[in-house]
Amino acid sequence: MNLRKIKRNQHYIPQCYLKRFTIEGQKSLFWVINKKTGQYLKTTSSIKKICSEDYYYYQLDDKGNVDHIGIEDRLSETERSVNPLLQTICDTTVGNRPDLSEENQGELAFFLALLFTRGPSFRDPINNLHGELLTKLMLEMDKNNLFPKAPDILQKMIEEKGKENVIHAQIHPFVSLQAMIEGAKFLALSMLKKKWIFYRAKDIVYVTSDNPIHFSFSSKYRNLCGCPGDPLSILTITLSKNVALVIRPESLEKCRFSDQLNLKMYSTSKSIVNQINKAVICSADKFVFSSEKNEGIRSMVEKFRYKKQKVYIDTPNKKSYSVIKNPYSKSLKG
Repeated sequence: MNLRKIKRNQHYIPQCYLKRFTIEGQKSLFWVINKKTGQYLKTTSSIKKICSEDYYYYQLDDKGNVDHIGIEDRLSETERSVNPLLQTICDTTVGNRPDLSEENQGELAFFLALLFTRGPSFRDPINNLHGELLTKLMLEMDKNNLFPKAPDILQKMIEEKGKENVIHAQIHPFVSLQAMIEGAKFLALSMLKKKWIFYRAKDIVYVTSDNPIHFSFSSKYRNLCGCPGDPLSILTITLSKNVALVIRPESLEKCRFSDQLNLKMYSTSKSIVNQINKAVICSADKFVFSSEKNEGIRSMVEKFRYKKQKVYIDTPNKKSYSVIKNPYSKSLKG
């Protein structure tokens, strides 16, 4: 079978992560809640078809040739190395520490950071930023007469409508790939400087989403406009339907989660599980995923469906540029 055909469907939330939230006894199915409506989809969905797009990581090489699977290959290598580490954590019982070396923790940190940077919630705003910057650059070049003289018909349009309304930049979506990798490296290094605390749920499940990492700040710094890599940020990530991870600064005097030692598995109460699920739901973009069709979870999604956590970049001149849609996506080909 052709390798390119095998890797056509490329996930921005990997299947090795999503499978840990599937229905008991199922390998690939879970329940999906549409965050916009706050309602479950009528039938279960497969992790194979969720959070993915045809050739999502396509790019052009130095010669202008299309590379469909270069980034996908590298991400797959990361997933293969981290999958056993996730299993080690999920198998760890309360009161014990997962058997992870410092190198393992570094691999895991990079994998988790990618959960934040590889999806549309991160990449789309980065693409928009590139469009805004390119537009400003083109206008500046025109101002300094660095462009050839425009044809008469274009010159007339510029005189009538103004340069800002005539110059239009087009951006390939792969411009955000470098920021995806570099952003993940930065976030991972920040994670490794903080305290990691694992929480095992009992008699209630954790959920995840299409944007799984939630970041926040303690009440003392709540008004801070930071980012997930901020030294003061608190990160909340569910690793499976039974295990969650909270990463927070060592120096915080108080936190909404108890002050515990690093890398140890703790049992937790229903209220803490609900707090963690609330955080995950608030960070979700379009969908929340659950191993159970649970009215409590559904009502929580409905309550917080207007909450979203995206990279926010102000791009006021959106009419002056456009991001090219993935030309290799099956959906665009009909």
